[in-house]
Amino acid sequence: MKTIRRLCSVLPAILLLYGFAAAPQSSAHAEQTSVLGDLNEDGCISAADLTLLKRGILTETLTHTQRCRADTNADGKTDRTDADAMRDYLLSKGDFAANTEKRAFYYAIDMTWQDGVTESLNAGFTDTGYVNLDNQNGSSITWKITVPEDGSYMCSFGTANGSSVNRKMKIEVNQNADYWIQDFPSTGAWTSWEESRIVLPLTAGINLIRMTSETAEGGPNFDYLKTQWTDEPYAQTYAEAEPDSPPVSHDGKRTVWLAGDSTVQTYGKNRAPQQGWGAHLGSFLPKENTVINRAISGRSAKSFYDKGDLKKILNEIQPGDYLLVQFGINDGAFSMKDRYCPTCGKVPGTSGSFEWYMSQYIEGAKEKGARPILITTPIHLDSRKGGKFVPVYVNYCDAAKRLAAYYKIPCVDLSTLMVDHYNQIGYNAAFKYHMCSTGKNDVTHFTETGAKAIAALIADEMKKQHLV
Repeated sequence: MKTIRRLCSVLPAILLLYGFAAAPQSSAHAEQTSVLGDLNEDGCISAADLTLLKRGILTETLTHTQRCRADTNADGKTDRTDADAMRDYLLSKGDFAANTEKRAFYYAIDMTWQDGVTESLNAGFTDTGYVNLDNQNGSSITWKITVPEDGSYMCSFGTANGSSVNRKMKIEVNQNADYWIQDFPSTGAWTSWEESRIVLPLTAGINLIRMTSETAEGGPNFDYLKTQWTDEPYAQTYAEAEPDSPPVSHDGKRTVWLAGDSTVQTYGKNRAPQQGWGAHLGSFLPKENTVINRAISGRSAKSFYDKGDLKKILNEIQPGDYLLVQFGINDGAFSMKDRYCPTCGKVPGTSGSFEWYMSQYIEGAKEKGARPILITTPIHLDSRKGGKFVPVYVNYCDAAKRLAAYYKIPCVDLSTLMVDHYNQIGYNAAFKYHMCSTGKNDVTHFTETGAKAIAALIADEMKKQHLV
């Protein structure tokens, strides 16, 4: 009992609060605060809550509010995993996963909306219902959520869209001027629920995410929102320019196209000092080369292909151009089916594998008379063992090398180049290459200093291979 009393006394200072609301009467409803783990709502976590949880799981009698409070890992389910987590918490064996991993789960029916209703007609949703926005431009839902610290958060919306229309929505965060336009394409049926993701900038404490329909058909049906902190940069805003890499040579003889992820992407001045190496590659190549950077944050070889980004490049690429391709960082995200493409160990690869997707880039460029060049996955600052930098994403790097050998095309082994360079300059110098040097918890993405250095490594290797 001493442990329980201690937990009750310090609880208000250490718990992550969930901002959710009771079931709406119309489009607005009274707010209440839910404390994670406190099922009986007495202000602390005790053995009584654990008993209530175990009994509720066995008899399936937990209320909606209790399920929200019991979801210790923020996965939208209440099960034995949550009971085990609460037991360990009471025994002081650590915090809840929702807190330590900075993630949370919110039901749409607990939020505020305009021009819509709650329903339970179409099966497959997670709890007691979902929000169906009216079929009109301007219908909206506002999520009131809480995050523990400033940063970028992966926002995953559970939705269903049984129509054939892409029900795009405008996303605004905390009433700021910047906004995003998010696609919600058809899921095939109103009973087919899928996740659509976007990384948004959120601030410590309460945040409001307003989503407004941009089509006459309204938005999709909303089931839930999952949030989790990420070192991935937030998505490019709708009004934000998409600059190509300098310098742009109008009399250039060759265009170098870049397909890749956030470590390659060009960022505008508002994202300084963050930058991708693709923003500076042109500065290190001979002037007859013009670089066009089409890399996009969060993309994998699969999602860049599936979302039509490769197709856009292939529609413009010309004979004699280069297509530089770098993926691997996001490809192993097995919990995100829109990104996930594991290596299969074979070339040109089995359907759905990393090798298969990469072969589409290679064959697509070749069909256009262009030259594909593969770039192996970059390392991050934590890629160390025994005080030395070592390769990571080895399976993806090896797959790229095998593909290059199979198709007899060039490969720039950026992973090895970075390992050698980082070991030469030392940790302190390499530290300045990454965003963690600016006070952020990000060992993956580059500062301007790092982006320039990595671009120089790639350009030098291209010169050594007599590609430029």
